[in-house]
Amino acid sequence: MDRYAEGDTPWDIGRADGNLVRMAERGAILPCAVLEAGCGTGADAVWLAEQGFTVSGLDESAAAIRLARERAGRAGVTARFFVWDFLGDPPPVPPQDLVYDRGLFHSYSGHADRRAVARKAAACLGPDGKWLLVCGRKDAPGGAPGVCRCTALEVVAAAEPYFDTLLLEAAFFSTKDGGDSPAWLYLGKKRAS
Repeated sequence: MDRYAEGDTPWDIGRADGNLVRMAERGAILPCAVLEAGCGTGADAVWLAEQGFTVSGLDESAAAIRLARERAGRAGVTARFFVWDFLGDPPPVPPQDLVYDRGLFHSYSGHADRRAVARKAAACLGPDGKWLLVCGRKDAPGGAPGVCRCTALEVVAAAEPYFDTLLLEAAFFSTKDGGDSPAWLYLGKKRAS
């Protein structure tokens, strides 16, 4: 089932994620070539393009990619969008400076799958590339129903072979119904091979 085609997308808030905005405001990420893994309908990708990033958005949902292209057109920004299976397909773009993921990582269960996501994120990056991740936080009370969650240890254990951790902090991300769900905000720098 394509949840975008069904309209069952509580994570799609229609605007840029506040964590992403704060990371840019803090100077933790600067305009560069960015690949958004699991871009959905493109709200974050469009915001990044408006800030001067060169954006490629990827999602396995054709319906989401169609909506992302429409959103970029309405905003008058240039961003490329591809239907793409993150773990199954080779990257459709050359190595990037930043991989951004709001919610793809935590949709995989189990250590091996999450480590595979981190490995693929690293493979999509050039030297000194960074991975910015926002994922549901398991070790906190509350949260939106149905939100997948991870512990801090699960995040770091998956990232550790491929990234040096620059930041891991407790955060929140908003849902369509206006609620805030506990999240982890992670920023890692790709390790030299």
